[in-house]
This record gives sequence, structure tokens and C-alpha cells, in this order.
Amino acid sequence: MRTTVTALLAAALLGGCGLGAGDPPSDVALRITEDAGTRPLREIPRPEVAGEDTVARLLQRNAKVETSFSGRFVSAIDGRPGGEDADGRRRDWLYFVDGVLADRGAADVRVQDGDDVWWDRSDTGLAGVTAVVGAFPAPLAGSAAPVLGCADPATAPCAAAAVRLREAGAAARPVALDAARPSRDRAARRVLVGPWSALRRDPVAGLLAGDPRRSGVYAIVTDDGLVPLDVRGRTAPVARRWALIAALRPRGGGVTWVVTGATQADANRAAKALREPALSGRFAVALLGAGRPVGLPRPADAR
Repeated sequence: MRTTVTALLAAALLGGCGLGAGDPPSDVALRITEDAGTRPLREIPRPEVAGEDTVARLLQRNAKVETSFSGRFVSAIDGRPGGEDADGRRRDWLYFVDGVLADRGAADVRVQDGDDVWWDRSDTGLAGVTAVVGAFPAPLAGSAAPVLGCADPATAPCAAAAVRLREAGAAARPVALDAARPSRDRAARRVLVGPWSALRRDPVAGLLAGDPRRSGVYAIVTDDGLVPLDVRGRTAPVARRWALIAALRPRGGGVTWVVTGATQADANRAAKALREPALSGRFAVALLGAGRPVGLPRPADAR
């Protein structure tokens, strides 16, 4: 766990400002949250940004930033420090670009056109989060379409997912799961769609049945149903009828989105929820019982 925390902290390295001349990147967004996205602090759809800005400088232009270790780490944003709180919890600042946890220091990552930059202050020991759904359609939209792997390409969930991706600018031709195997290419992107009974056989999707520190998702899929977790890792009652949209990025691989549910009908509900209004600002999304999409993790005071 200490190794994981250290790696996450290293991702928040500042190191320098990386200023330079040039036209500013366009369509950049900046979001700042706490507790795995459950507490929004700032959402800036049009932040101040200059040409050649790094992620570190973008943050410094738009928020009050304190650093430590001779300016090498983000120690506080808008007066909220990283480190151990009075209640004994340790929460640190980490950041995502286009829904993917950064693996380089913020001063080493140049802001590009269309970047969605998200800083979150979280308990880094609860879940090894490496990808989130809240920046949708990033990282699925782009010049290359993601692989859309379906339990059955002829079924309603696959068709619904294909429509949602096309609407988001990420058109993809459905293929069978066997043709959508995980890749070691870190730029690879997959969207897996279908009931859990089919998707659980995929080596990445199957991580959802185990330790959240490996899957990076605040939920566990059991034989009885979906067990949601709150921001402190506490479990809620199992949901026997459920659907889930989550993003995973195992070490050494690309991003896999899992769009699934207890049944074919539940998987179809998840596929239809593959839209920005349902996903924005959330680490993962669940539909519990017959309810509407809710964010995962659940807030600490969720009932």
C-alpha cells in the first residue's frame, strides 16, 4: 500500500512551472474535488491557460496552490492540505488527465487542446484508482475509435452502447469479446458491454470481483450482487439488481471501460446511461435496484 501511495504522490510532482510562448490550448477544463469526486470544490469549464502551460501551471493560474519539498509536491489547494487529517485519515492530492491517472509529475505534462484536468484529494489507501468515468467522453473519443467488445454484438446492450459512443464522437464497430482482448499498449482503449456472467471472464473486468485496491473501483461484484463502497471503504447492503459503469487501467496496459449489470436488461440500462449527464464528475457509476445512476464511491453519509 505504501508503494501505491508513493506512486500517487509522485504523480503530483510540481518540479517547475514549464512556462513558454505560443497559442494557448483550447477547450481545456479544470475540476477540483475531494473524497473521490463526492465533494466538488471547483469546476472551471474555461480556466485561464497560456501557451506551453503545464498541468502544474494551469492549476497555479486558477487556484491557490501551496507546495512542499522545495516546490516539488502539491501540498495544498485552496487551503486544503494533503497528508494526515485530525481524524487519522491520510488524504493526498492526485490528478487525472482525460480520465486517466497521471504517471508523471504535473510540471512534466503539457496541457493539450481538449484536456480535462481533474485534481482530487482522496484517501489513497482505499482504492488504487487509475481511471475514472467522470471525464466522458474522454478518453474514448479521439482520432482512433476504441474497441467495443460485446458479449453478443447482436443484442440491445451492444447496440445502445454503440449509439452512445457514436453520439460522443467515439464511433466503434462492435466485435465479440474474444476479439477484444486486453492489450499491453498503454494507449489502447476498450469498452466491454454485456451481463456480468459474460464479462467476468475478461482478465481486466474480472478484477471487479476482488480487492478494490486492485480494481481501483469503489465496488465489489459478488455472487449475490453488487456491494457499493463509500469513501471510507465501508460497504453498503448488497444490491441484487444492479448495473455498473467503471473504468480500469491495470499496470502496464490500456484503459478498459466495463458497462455491465446483473442481467442482460441491467447491462442495457448501463449502456443507455453511457452519457455525460450521468457520468460527469464521478469516479464510477452504479444503478442500484430500479434507481437512477448514482456515483461511486458513495458519500460518507450516504444511506
